[in-house]
Amino acid sequence: MQRHVESRAAFPDTKPDPVFRVDLAGDVVRMGTHTRAIFGDRTVTAPSILGEQVWQQVLDANAAGTSIALDTAVYYKSLDVWFLVAHSAGEERKLVNLYLTLISAELGEKLASSHHQ
Repeated sequence: MQRHVESRAAFPDTKPDPVFRVDLAGDVVRMGTHTRAIFGDRTVTAPSILGEQVWQQVLDANAAGTSIALDTAVYYKSLDVWFLVAHSAGEERKLVNLYLTLISAELGEKLASSHHQ
């Protein structure tokens, strides 16, 4: 059991792509070392990265115990990058774990345009 807890605690620090734990207001509660290196000194919140619309989709899915579409992509202008977005419920659905995967601009634009049709 102890090894399982230690493994889960280290998880955000072992992922090369951004991993966040945020509260329901979208404020970052915890971010991994690699995430901190990517975003640097920027003040980030879930809505500032995902945009208000996708963040609301995440909140709605979290409350319902479901997930957003697997092909949800967002553009983060401050870094000029596209991310594929996934999430899971945190502690008692009071927190949200966000998993971002860097994707090419071409794929991000294609996915984003398919959601607006």
